[in-house]
Amino acid sequence: MTASSTAERPSLRSQRLNQITHEPHTKLDALVKAHAPFETQANFARFVVAQYLFQSELVALYNDAELIKIVPDLAERCRAEAARLDLADLGYRTCLPRSRAH
Repeated sequence: MTASSTAERPSLRSQRLNQITHEPHTKLDALVKAHAPFETQANFARFVVAQYLFQSELVALYNDAELIKIVPDLAERCRAEAARLDLADLGYRTCLPRSRAH
């Protein structure tokens, strides 16, 4: 590693993660905004369904004991249950049992 590459590399893990994920997050943000998720209730419902399906796939990771050793509040960061409740508020039933969304 050269002195210049050391200077360019952030020291905190969170800063490094932000740096390497900035471009894909920017593209994803533009894609989401292109669908105007807050323009109508139907658009918002589609957005929340996508969030719910995505978050539901990650529940096991949020509850992984080894990952929780690294990020102690990881389980509390899971948004699957919040998305499930949002869908219920919108009058939608979810396809996964409530226990899996926790």
